[in-house]
Amino acid sequence: MRIDEILRIMNEKAPLSLSAAACSVLGAYDNSGLLIEGREKETEGVVFALDLNRAVVDLAEKSGYKLIITHHPAIYRPIKTISCGVYTRCIESGITVYSTHLSLDSAKAGIDDGLALLCGARNVDDLKILENTVDGRGFGRSFKVEKTTFSERVRSIVSAIGTKKYMAFGDPETEITAVASFCGAGLDENLIDVAIDCEMLVSADIPHHVLLNALEKGKCVLQLTHYASEAIAMLEFARKTCDENNIKYRFYLDERFM
Repeated sequence: MRIDEILRIMNEKAPLSLSAAACSVLGAYDNSGLLIEGREKETEGVVFALDLNRAVVDLAEKSGYKLIITHHPAIYRPIKTISCGVYTRCIESGITVYSTHLSLDSAKAGIDDGLALLCGARNVDDLKILENTVDGRGFGRSFKVEKTTFSERVRSIVSAIGTKKYMAFGDPETEITAVASFCGAGLDENLIDVAIDCEMLVSADIPHHVLLNALEKGKCVLQLTHYASEAIAMLEFARKTCDENNIKYRFYLDERFM
């Protein structure tokens, strides 16, 4: 399949305009899109991964796939020198690298939507976006869930994600009927009040002062690793997108962060 056709599909599913809007509206920074242009025009399939690392390039080379799609930008800040490593290996192997980041975070059926479903949301149409950017999209989701205790909801979420690395803060017996989830480091102080009707907050990389503020306001908090809060949602996005378009794919899951 032609690489440019796969990238066209990706931009339809997670338009780069969503990243541009997030940077403009929220003052964010991103570097999504085509970051390493390989010499090959076609590929037998795609390797999806949250990050570009040695193991991901190993998988692409072993599979014979000439396209890697990462969530986190493979090149985030300007670089001054390039030593032998993943960049040179991709160039030598003719592998194209495309990154989705803020576009996929906020896209329909993207990372934030996927995390919400893993946390107990019934469907994406029931989700409320907590930080709007453009065209009805944005970051953070709030939603109703089946009534459980906090401890029961934590067990359900970590089981759905398949992670053993997490921290839970709050009374285990607190009744949970609504949850707000924020993929990656999405939760900040301003959003605690936006999610005022939710007894439980789920995110990653939560600064201590934000966590303290949430607990002082009576919230229960589940803190995942950054990786776990995004990887399984990306895996589901990759599976659905590739199945719909008859694209062969592999997904690299980095167990070090699960």
